Amino acid sequence: MMDYRLKCCKKKDVNSFCCKSCLGVFHPSCMERYKSVRVIYRNTIYCSEECAEKDLLIEKAETDREKQFQEMNQEILELKQELRAKQLHIKRMERRTQDFENDIFEDEQRSIEKINELNDSMNKLKLDIVKLNEENNVFASEKVIMQEELNKANKQYQELMEVNRNIIDSIRILEAENKIYQREIEHFKEQAELMIGPAISQNSLIVEERPVTQPVKSNINEPVSAMSPLRMDVVIE
Repeated sequence: MMDYRLKCCKKKDVNSFCCKSCLGVFHPSCMERYKSVRVIYRNTIYCSEECAEKDLLIEKAETDREKQFQEMNQEILELKQELRAKQLHIKRMERRTQDFENDIFEDEQRSIEKINELNDSMNKLKLDIVKLNEENNVFASEKVIMQEELNKANKQYQELMEVNRNIIDSIRILEAENKIYQREIEHFKEQAELMIGPAISQNSLIVEERPVTQPVKSNINEPVSAMSPLRMDVVIE
């Protein structure tokens, strides 16, 4: 046991013990009669088991409060950190939002300029359409005139085709007649050879035979060629 001095009279020592739980004060001589007295530190004691248990409960409650306080401080610190992070995130989002608004404004300005350009182009297209409609009307008139001319040309073509067919029919008739003439000439040649045979032995017989000119066949779309007349000359010397 160590003695403490009084606060009011510093020269006097304190020779008593004090219970930590119930704050009861005991003389050193009286402590010996209490078997449940337990010295904690210097002149601080527990006068009974109830006081010890009560003090332990108080210490445990204080420890729990301290632990809760530390946990609350840790939670407050985490919340502050989270709040700081959210504030930073909000600032970043505000900057992004501002940038996004600026981009939208620029896009809107570009869109307005593009719309104006498209309106100008549309007005030009309308003028071009009006011009094209006028040209189309002129073309339609010219088309009617050209159709009339084409009908006339088609009619003339049909007439020429009819004339060509008639010419071809005439040529075919002439070719048939030419074949008949050619057979008659062959027959005449045979008779002439029989009739003038003895004279050939005495005199020289010269028979000049000129080839028969065949008519040139023409195509439907080609002009008809002229035919040479069929001739045969016999010369006797």
